[in-house]
Amino acid sequence: MGEIRTFGVIGTGVMGRGIAEVAATKGGFDRVVITDELQAQLDAAMAAIEKNLGYLADKGKLKPEEKAAALKRLTVSSDPAALAGCQFLVEAVPEKPEIKKKVLEAADRLLPEGAIIASNTSSIPITRLAALTHRPELCIGMHFMNPVPRMRGIEIIRGVHTSAETCRITLDLAKRFGKEITFSKDRAGFVINRILIPMLNDAAGGVGAGLARAEAVDKCFREEANGPKHPMGPLMLADLIGLDTVVHILRVLESELAPAYGPVPLLAKLLEKSALGAKSGSGFYLWSGGRSTGPNPMVAELAGAKEPPADGAALVARRAWLWMMNEAVRVVEEGTSSVADVDRGCLHCLNHPEGILAALDRVGTAKVLADLEALQSRFGAAYQPAPLLRRLVEAGLGGQATGAGVYSWDSAKPAPTGVNPVLAEYLK
Repeated sequence: MGEIRTFGVIGTGVMGRGIAEVAATKGGFDRVVITDELQAQLDAAMAAIEKNLGYLADKGKLKPEEKAAALKRLTVSSDPAALAGCQFLVEAVPEKPEIKKKVLEAADRLLPEGAIIASNTSSIPITRLAALTHRPELCIGMHFMNPVPRMRGIEIIRGVHTSAETCRITLDLAKRFGKEITFSKDRAGFVINRILIPMLNDAAGGVGAGLARAEAVDKCFREEANGPKHPMGPLMLADLIGLDTVVHILRVLESELAPAYGPVPLLAKLLEKSALGAKSGSGFYLWSGGRSTGPNPMVAELAGAKEPPADGAALVARRAWLWMMNEAVRVVEEGTSSVADVDRGCLHCLNHPEGILAALDRVGTAKVLADLEALQSRFGAAYQPAPLLRRLVEAGLGGQATGAGVYSWDSAKPAPTGVNPVLAEYLK
């Protein structure tokens, strides 16, 4: 395939319009085509893109002529046939198998020979989606982060049949878009949602069990001196993602990986009450105009009105963070992704202050192992430590304090000096 000059997007929701905006401003394409069945959605998408570009121009981040050129590149149409000449297409339709099937089969018929189809799916295996087409070697995952124009991270997922050339072209496009890439093999949840969504689920489980209030857990995540210090707590983040989306991803993980990934009862109860998070006005918090107005009192009622224990919030926050560390080790151990990719994803897709595996080393592998064993004894097999974690501890690779763990460390430097080369021996 020659240089890609025409880029297409199916779907004009928040993700689709964001992808189209980035393609029009940074992709270097002659033409960017956006399609949707509903003209009202197309109109809303163009209005949102024009508003965002206007904001960038007002702030001096985009020259007036660049804004005009980007808008000129954009073509919107409710007719799928408008995509017929696209050399690269991203589908960004809702995460529902029946919708994905309809869109991918239609795109396969419309696109020219050699055109690449990328899916913005957040959890459905790419190989399964590629099987809906007659070009599985030209299908790939391109999971953008929301909001697309501002978030630097992106996941690229290679399906079983995805060709090396398809990967090369897609990686090149992601770099043109200014994205930091996390590369993943095709396993449910990939990297980002595999380590993030079960952590959110665990935090919700702790709240549902009456161990803590949501706002207290979130505060621990943000402010605890020896905690994650993430920019946002897990329950508020779940609300912003959408509790229905969180549950959908958990269902995919549950069916593809193990029952332990299934959504906790509190999430199901909130969905039954139509509490979907920020988009519905209530979830773990109450929302108005995209901002939280305080905790949702219904959550405490659903969890039981009893007062949580004094140390409950710290326990739930720590428990969820440990789950995330353990899951990241599993992702590396099973070969889904590399240490560098996992931590790059944490930094650029999740805006964490450090990679989760760097955090594991900082806390200490022996400490994390002991804490997980204690959780397993108290709460069950879901907290069983990853075998690789145990092997690291047994080998004396304790993390930052010992000079080596997942990474190699220099006592004179606050950041690791690189991935521990010994780790390769444990991953054979």
